[in-house]
Amino acid sequence: MKIYEQIVEGKIRFPAAMSDDARAIITGLCTVDVSKRLGNVKGGAGAVKAHPWFKDVDWDAVYYRKGQGPIVPHLRGKDDTRNFDEYEAEPMAKEAYSKELQEKYDWQFKDF
Repeated sequence: MKIYEQIVEGKIRFPAAMSDDARAIITGLCTVDVSKRLGNVKGGAGAVKAHPWFKDVDWDAVYYRKGQGPIVPHLRGKDDTRNFDEYEAEPMAKEAYSKELQEKYDWQFKDF
């Protein structure tokens, strides 16, 4: 939660050993003002892909899955879910989104 709070406050602290390009892309993607956030301004996703941090990425190879990812999980089979958190099943019957719930929660999504 502390990382989230830092992002919302616009005060992100970086490790000293982190590269300038890494700092720049994280700062750009975590900009609180969505009208200034990297990827949400002129150029869209292309601006993110063109960022210097991605200078060595072959985007066509990524698209066509020609390379191996940076993290390859160990799997026992196609249905191995050990790498995912477990959650309780959602209830079949859900509470209706009432006027009271709307008044209580809708303000949190006004800029969403």
